Amino acid sequence: MAAHAVVCLWALASLSAASAPDCKDLVKPFVPDDPKLVFGKWVYVMGAGDPEPYHKALESLRSSWIDVSPTSDSQTVTLRWGDHCFDRCIFGEVNATVSGLATTFRKNLSEHKGHILRTCSDCLLWTDTFRNGDVAGRFILQFSQDKWIPRMWTFSRSKLAV
Repeated sequence: MAAHAVVCLWALASLSAASAPDCKDLVKPFVPDDPKLVFGKWVYVMGAGDPEPYHKALESLRSSWIDVSPTSDSQTVTLRWGDHCFDRCIFGEVNATVSGLATTFRKNLSEHKGHILRTCSDCLLWTDTFRNGDVAGRFILQFSQDKWIPRMWTFSRSKLAV
């Protein structure tokens, strides 16, 4: 019994001595080896925005997608989107400039600067800071390739049924 207690105490001591996990890999911008991995259609899964009105706008989304495609300029991509929110469909297109780890674009009065973060293989995690007139804010948006959505839905339903 004493040996069992010593082993438990040793395990606890080694856990407390372990260093805290490092978050730098979770927030480091991701640049895929092959930029073509980012091209194509992505379906919105979830997100958050700040300040509050921008978060509320995300809550009103019923569905959303983006389509990223190359242009003849290697520093520019075309970003197309479709949103069903506020009981209407909104479509748009903008050219975005890719420079190093950052992607920038202008939409209406907003200037956006974003990064892709590492996540699951069929996912795109986008962080975005923006300025819209006097308001500065940020978004974090999770997208998935549309072929992944049915698997996620099946998993969610099976978890709910248990």
